[in-house]
Amino acid sequence: MGSAVGLFAGVVPQAAFAGSLGWGIEGPQVKPRAGDKVFVANLESSDVAVIDINSNTVIKRIKVGMAPHMAMVSPDGRYVYVTGTESDNVTVVDAHSHDVVRQFAVGKGPEHMNFTPDGKFLAVINHDSFELTVVDTTTLRVVKRIPVGREPENVTFSPDGLQAYVTGMASYEVTVIDMPALKTVASIPIGAGPSFASIQPLGSVRGPEIFSIHPIQRKAYVPNMDTHDVSIVDLETNQVVKVIPVGQKPHHSTISPDGRLVYVVNGGGSKTVSAIDTATDEVVATIFVGKGATGILFKP
Repeated sequence: MGSAVGLFAGVVPQAAFAGSLGWGIEGPQVKPRAGDKVFVANLESSDVAVIDINSNTVIKRIKVGMAPHMAMVSPDGRYVYVTGTESDNVTVVDAHSHDVVRQFAVGKGPEHMNFTPDGKFLAVINHDSFELTVVDTTTLRVVKRIPVGREPENVTFSPDGLQAYVTGMASYEVTVIDMPALKTVASIPIGAGPSFASIQPLGSVRGPEIFSIHPIQRKAYVPNMDTHDVSIVDLETNQVVKVIPVGQKPHHSTISPDGRLVYVVNGGGSKTVSAIDTATDEVVATIFVGKGATGILFKP
């Protein structure tokens, strides 16, 4: 199992990693080599700072949309996508030349985004217009804008990329989107204030020595900020099957690399992380980490 190496607080600035560094749903995985760079979105100056991690110096500043919220490197490492929260657009930057290659409009208040597992599409959360913008990463053009719940916060894909799950903080639901059809197929009622959801890839064991692990979408762990608990959703039936009390204002759930534990970052005044055993779906540990934690990273 990978080991948790730290938690982070705050949303300004936001960083993405290029070269041998990749930004994923669970944070940056660091494998330094010559030429690696970090792209940092600066909310107040509306630019992206490019940092050479070998010299730890800023080598370039790139103007992007207004109030950039998140920078994310494409799976192939070619481009950096940056959401402009106040300009309602996404800026695409060449990760090697640092040139802006395209800027396109999305919905209102774009914040978080995520790539499909195959990297063919980028899904952008539009917090203020309550929709998901789907972008073709080959043509760099918008292919669909899909209505979702109110104040959407995060988008997570099933391991096979066939479904997208979008948390609606104000509508207390998770919207399920059929990605091949690009349409909503279900809305799952969730406790008040769902935030970052994580998908649990469960495996099946065949015999004591020979086994196979199938990353099948079976369960989602959705933190509910206002009710201080985590809803477990059966993704085959799209039903909540269990609710687990955790600390105050749980914000982010992340699954350990081996799939054994879900770590839930608690906000408010709890200053803790709750560890949930995915076999029993019970809290097995509460870890004191300090005030203001909002996310978690794993050492590979």
